[in-house]
Amino acid sequence: GFGYEDWLALLESLFVRVGDAESVGAPLEWVGDEELDTGVPHVVERLCETKGINVIFGPGDQGKSWLALYLRLCVQFGVKPFGSLDVRQSETMGVEYEASEETYARRTRAVLKGMGLPFQAVRLWQPSAALPRHVDALSRMIASEGIGFYTVDSAGHEAGSPGEHGTWEDAALALGKALKACYPATP
Repeated sequence: GFGYEDWLALLESLFVRVGDAESVGAPLEWVGDEELDTGVPHVVERLCETKGINVIFGPGDQGKSWLALYLRLCVQFGVKPFGSLDVRQSETMGVEYEASEETYARRTRAVLKGMGLPFQAVRLWQPSAALPRHVDALSRMIASEGIGFYTVDSAGHEAGSPGEHGTWEDAALALGKALKACYPATP
């Protein structure tokens, strides 16, 4: 007959087979050979949507400003970011609250050098107050200069202090509303 020892052997065999099948996982497949079409037009392929607010968020001193500047210069000069992503070349502008004009120029020079491009002047605007107070001025600049892509650094400064809006969350919402108000002027 079928005894206790046989039952244990059967269970062990079943567990081994199931365990082996589970540990192997799905068969190896090739992926990524089809073009990804999200149906959303992008200024920078899969990273920055046209008419979208794209946020680079993280702790200080992690390179966010450098990355934003790099993407901006790629759009300005029609260079594929990371060597492979498509861009829709257009005029750009930096809206800067943190860095001085000298620091921004030094960063721009360093990024262009790293991209193998000669230094060229780029647009920089340093507003005197929080961005929600300058929506009209920003919209006029975007429209008159034909700006298709702009960066805003840093969101904390542009939104205004929590003292003006209550909390950092409220300040971030104020910034979002201000940027959204610029949509009609943004290509």
